[in-house]
Amino acid sequence: MASSPPKRLSAHDSVFLSWERPEQPMHVAECMVYDGHITAADIVRMIGDRMHLLPRYRQKIVPAPFGIAHPTWEDDPDFDVADHVDEQTLPSPGDDRVLGWDLGVDGSGVPLLYCNHGAYIQMDGREVFRRAVRVTVESAHAALERAKLTAADIALFVPHQANLRIIEAANQRLRIPLERTAVVLDRTGNNSAGSIPLALAEAADAGRLRDGDNVLLSGFGAGMTWASVVVRWGR
Repeated sequence: MASSPPKRLSAHDSVFLSWERPEQPMHVAECMVYDGHITAADIVRMIGDRMHLLPRYRQKIVPAPFGIAHPTWEDDPDFDVADHVDEQTLPSPGDDRVLGWDLGVDGSGVPLLYCNHGAYIQMDGREVFRRAVRVTVESAHAALERAKLTAADIALFVPHQANLRIIEAANQRLRIPLERTAVVLDRTGNNSAGSIPLALAEAADAGRLRDGDNVLLSGFGAGMTWASVVVRWGR
């Protein structure tokens, strides 16, 4: 039986990296493609269905009186998944603000970074560092090539804020100076997928971006997954 030809993603497709198992609830490698529009309510429902795998997310830190002991984790009765989901309207691929992008996954990297249920995150730090630098640089170059731009055309580089050494190594290979890079890692720590929006928002608030600036965003994660996009800043 002949296989069906691959389907080309439409402008309204949404791609989620969401492979989970009861013993390993950390997102890793499988790509699930949803055809059509997904609402914030759908996202809340999908996250809510998985919350039993990550009970710590429903808890809050409670300081000890007078600081005489370590803080403790306790269930937060006011926790609501909906309070942590924000719906935004993004430009479609036909929008002239999206200049070029790249997206990829390599499932062979699953053993490098994972977390079994009830256990700590396991990571091969040396290999994750090596691959993170490589995929960040390669993905950024691919997005720049599609945008028909070079690193010299980028006003601000906003990388995933996992490790300062990774950022510096990527900067060196991309030939983008730290002066044109958004770094908040020293103040926010590693906020996983939230680190790029945090760094971008701080740069915008600080007046580092002007209408018409070319901005390069590049991130990576478990799986191993990676993505980059070049956008033109402005409304």
